[in-house]
Amino acid sequence: MIKKPNNELNLIYYNAFYNALKEYADTLKKDPKHYEDKTYLLKKVIFYGVKSVNTEEPTAVRKEKEIDNFNLIFVLNDMMALLTPREFVNLFPIKKDFNGHKFCAKDYFYTKDYINKLNQKDPIGNENILDFLWAYTNDDIFEFVMNSMESLNNLRKLNGEISLMQEFF
Repeated sequence: MIKKPNNELNLIYYNAFYNALKEYADTLKKDPKHYEDKTYLLKKVIFYGVKSVNTEEPTAVRKEKEIDNFNLIFVLNDMMALLTPREFVNLFPIKKDFNGHKFCAKDYFYTKDYINKLNQKDPIGNENILDFLWAYTNDDIFEFVMNSMESLNNLRKLNGEISLMQEFF
């Protein structure tokens, strides 16, 4: 369920993201070993960052804007990789859609099976985060992944390359 972007809502999420990021950076400077505060703040940064990306209003494609957007998405992916699967599920609950087997689509059970194959106590890791996000069933994460693909596609077009769809087909 992709919602129509709202500029005011985006501004709220962006400001919350910025404040959480500043608080996270300040906490790391003061006490880099205090895990609980750091994890809580990391989750805030990720949550508000995803919401900020998802509520960004489409504008004319400009290279600087697309580079900034892609860099933000890249940083958020790196931050998500620091979470354990259990922490990620607590932050973005799995969508309660149980009929994926009827339509050969991802659903709650597919996501649970995928997550159960991972070590619940270890971070997801940079090498696994993209597969994890693709396998995950949550509306916010789905929209985030689609926005990531759109940003990458726009960057390719701005650099004179063919779009991902044209390359695929």
